[in-house]
Amino acid sequence: MYTLYFAPGACSLAPHIMLNECHAPYTLDKVNLKTKETKSGLNYLQINPKGGVPALRLPDGEVLTECAVILQALAYEFPEKKLLPLAGTKEHIRCLEWLNTISTELHKGFTPLFAAHKWIENAEGLSQMKNSTRELLKQKLKLVDEHFADERAFLMGREITVADFYLFNVLNWGQFVEVKIEEFPFLKRFHQQMSKRPSVEKSFQAEGLQ
Repeated sequence: MYTLYFAPGACSLAPHIMLNECHAPYTLDKVNLKTKETKSGLNYLQINPKGGVPALRLPDGEVLTECAVILQALAYEFPEKKLLPLAGTKEHIRCLEWLNTISTELHKGFTPLFAAHKWIENAEGLSQMKNSTRELLKQKLKLVDEHFADERAFLMGREITVADFYLFNVLNWGQFVEVKIEEFPFLKRFHQQMSKRPSVEKSFQAEGLQ
């Protein structure tokens, strides 16, 4: 049995969706990111000293952290689902390239829009910083949008991979920080298609996102 430590809508959503996609046996333990306590009453810092989500406790008791790493680990745990191209192939490297792009360029691009108020107190400065951050993020999203312009269904083509779960996760944040997915027609189509997957619907329902 796996245990996923999550916060609703955070980047723990991607591995949550993937657990459902793989029909893996798992339980959820919600993390209060302010108090660092889980719903079950555990001190989350004893589980993940870094304090962020996600964290995934494996059936053998070991704990993994970092979204991109957890997604890859689950792909290896359930190879029959073919959610990660065969190791050593060009497709495998390209998929890891997308995972890293999403993690470093998109995920981290959204972060200041959620957290800037913690280090910028001046209202005008905060507004300027957010506007410039949005413009930079939109430039990066435009590049990804253009990647889908050939009518591909997923980042790697016709087959879904771990990178698609992560991309869907971060795109979902746009509605909260005035980054409208509607500005990117191909990403909008991708987001709509992903939203219809049973694994996504089940995860949204469990996290109270519907």
